[in-house]
Amino acid sequence: MFRYLVQGETPEAGWLNNESGAVTLENNTFTGSGAVIYSVGNVLEQPWESYFKDNTFLEGSTVALSDPAAWTIREQGVYPFKVIRTGIQGSIDVAEPGDTVLVGPGTYVEELTIDKPLHIIGQGEDTVVQSPDEIEQLFGASSHPIILIEETEDVTIENLVVDGAGKGNANHKFIGVAFSNAGGTLSDLTITGIIDTPFSGVQHGVAVSAYNTDGISREISLLGNTFVDFQKNAIALNANETTPLVVDIQGNTITGAGATDVTAQNGIQVWAAQAEGTIADNSISGIGYDGSGWVGSSILLYDTVFGDLLVDNNIIEDAQMGVYLYDGSAVISNNQIEIEKIGDFSYGIIASDPPNAVPQPYGGDDMTISDQTADARAVLPVEILDNEITLTGETITDTWGILAEGGWTLYDLDLTITGNIISGFDYGVEIFQTDESTGEI
Repeated sequence: MFRYLVQGETPEAGWLNNESGAVTLENNTFTGSGAVIYSVGNVLEQPWESYFKDNTFLEGSTVALSDPAAWTIREQGVYPFKVIRTGIQGSIDVAEPGDTVLVGPGTYVEELTIDKPLHIIGQGEDTVVQSPDEIEQLFGASSHPIILIEETEDVTIENLVVDGAGKGNANHKFIGVAFSNAGGTLSDLTITGIIDTPFSGVQHGVAVSAYNTDGISREISLLGNTFVDFQKNAIALNANETTPLVVDIQGNTITGAGATDVTAQNGIQVWAAQAEGTIADNSISGIGYDGSGWVGSSILLYDTVFGDLLVDNNIIEDAQMGVYLYDGSAVISNNQIEIEKIGDFSYGIIASDPPNAVPQPYGGDDMTISDQTADARAVLPVEILDNEITLTGETITDTWGILAEGGWTLYDLDLTITGNIISGFDYGVEIFQTDESTGEI
């Protein structure tokens, strides 16, 4: 056991632990500026919780070791070392690209900005990043994210909770985690409370949003996350027509508001002309708009005209719309889809954009595909293979298992439908050839 009193200005290393994994630091008083605790050695195996025992960090110290706190791990020579800072943003600020930030238990009421490759690791449900009452940072012109990842890639955030705490009313275009010209991985997160109080029809409240516009191909991976209590979308990954976007969306659990006439929610949305990647093994439930004129989509692929997307082995339940492929190309296979009659119309899978089913994606007017881009891809290949699509409930009027319309917009479809099991619908499979000039089938 060590007892030290450090007064005045703290030197470069207020306390140094050199390969002493069994050290306990307690009942000390620290003051001054500088990083007052450094440790050298096998930091990943040392009992860092021992540093939180009855130490006092007075005003003027850059470190508050009381709960909550975050640690930054950095390589230096043959040993990594760890710096303990107040809050998460403090550790992000001092970290070098490639560092790891370990976030201890606690509720961190702060907004975070990450503009370099980092690995941020929490300790599960005991580590909570909670929205301030009013978020100052902006994503784009007017969106307010709790966590903003911008102008970088290779950022990983894992094993913590992002909690909006229902503070959307004071934060225009409220977002949990935003990627701006950025890429990275979100893994084993719970994102909740990205919503107004009470739940409203304002078109914001997105748990994870991306908008890349700089022409650089980046990958965004969402793996094993849980999304609940969002207002508009769980996921909205967007890029403009000149920017490739690679997505890896697997193993997530998404729970919507259920049948509601408040807003048309979406579970997973990808809106990017040059999107490619995989949407697989996700569980999505409770997405449906119980009003008129719109549909809520469990999976919405929007304007993915040059896309190469695989939608495979997802479980979709209590849905108005299972998979909506709106002017795009994809392979949709091996999904289990249970549809309820919600609102005016309900569908298992749609290819193209029949007029009765109007999606409501999250994004802006600048996302529109230009005529030049559209003309470059006149035929969209679509494969719908080996899905099990079931209508539940007693109402079957105006329900479709699979609906496809070629030529309604600027595109024709090269369509393959095979091996699907469809039951209970008003129409099992319906395919239309549409004359774009007249709108007639």
